Amino acid sequence: VQGNGEVKIVGLPTGTYTVTENQGWSWRYEAQNNGVATADLNTNHAAAVTITNTRTNPYWLSGDNYAVNHVGGIKAQGTFVGSN
Repeated sequence: VQGNGEVKIVGLPTGTYTVTENQGWSWRYEAQNNGVATADLNTNHAAAVTITNTRTNPYWLSGDNYAVNHVGGIKAQGTFVGSN
């Protein structure tokens, strides 16, 4: 499942299931409950689990690398030259 997606699994036998998120996909996010949730199909035949991720690192790299976009012009000798 990618992004805010979801998946529906049907036809599972009665039982208790543990759903574990593969957390190796990104160093920028941390999953609640270490990415583990349980679905109990013994008493409820239509259980749902949700694993929520929180972005803990806002940078793609170390944070030292970034770009500044100057919309409408360029910087020349420290002065912004723009056009409307």
